[in-house]
Amino acid sequence: MMQSFPIRGALALGFAAAGLYGAPQAAMAASSFAYVSETGDVIGDGKRGSYTDANAQFQLRGTAYEATLDISTGDKVWTVRLAPPPGERLRPGRYYLAEHFRERTGRAAGAYVSTDRSYCTYAWSTVQIRQIAFDSNGAIKGLEAVVQQRCDHDVMPLLTVAMSHNVAPLSFKFKRTFSDPVRNVDLGYAGDTSLFALNGTDSLLSYEVDGRQNRWRLKLTPPTGKRLLKGTYALASVASANALGLDMYSRSGHHAFLCEGMSGTLQIKDVRYSSAGAATALWADFEYRCADGDAVRGVIRHKL
Repeated sequence: MMQSFPIRGALALGFAAAGLYGAPQAAMAASSFAYVSETGDVIGDGKRGSYTDANAQFQLRGTAYEATLDISTGDKVWTVRLAPPPGERLRPGRYYLAEHFRERTGRAAGAYVSTDRSYCTYAWSTVQIRQIAFDSNGAIKGLEAVVQQRCDHDVMPLLTVAMSHNVAPLSFKFKRTFSDPVRNVDLGYAGDTSLFALNGTDSLLSYEVDGRQNRWRLKLTPPTGKRLLKGTYALASVASANALGLDMYSRSGHHAFLCEGMSGTLQIKDVRYSSAGAATALWADFEYRCADGDAVRGVIRHKL
């Protein structure tokens, strides 16, 4: 039987509903930019759109103290500028009440989304930095972030942009459907709120997620006599000759997630190991039911 427990929160700030994360990211460091603009927003003109390396050019520059991403789409250039609060460095996490990149006051972080056709004098923003990377000289080389911006007044229409450049996907998604729809759970974890760890070899993989008041641990054991490689596997609580074993556990406060009588499938879309045999990256989807009929679906994206 699946034991229920209160998992808090929906996918961060409702971006799944906004359509910004509907398509899977390509493996490794593909670039993407998507936006949703409410009617009346002067930057996005009340429209929505998305771009990748196939139809836009991306340029990232700056340091941990001031970073800029330009997206040239052919008909316009989008620019996203980010800066940390005074005395700090840009890092994974969330910045609330961010102000215009050039007009910020006090301890506010800076954020500003504009195009070469439209701009704000003032801005009210929330920033999620999910991943950020720098080279040995301190220059920024990779960024995954989400910015929500209101232009010129804090009650103006909302613009939401999501961007990823030169970083591999790093996230965990979990969805559980109960017989009672009111209890359904749909969660997403990313680098702005959570920590991820992948350990093990092709005979036993351990994947852990820590964040949003939950701690997840998934252990994958291959079918008897086999290795954990790309492919689709039947699932069971314990590995056998015909099934991959999935030991999935989560704790939130004093409540735990358990599943008895598991049946379903897990697809390893890609997995990477070091020359020493240690797991370094994993992309997997799973779907199963417990004995009580509750449906569980999940997606692991760890550097793939």
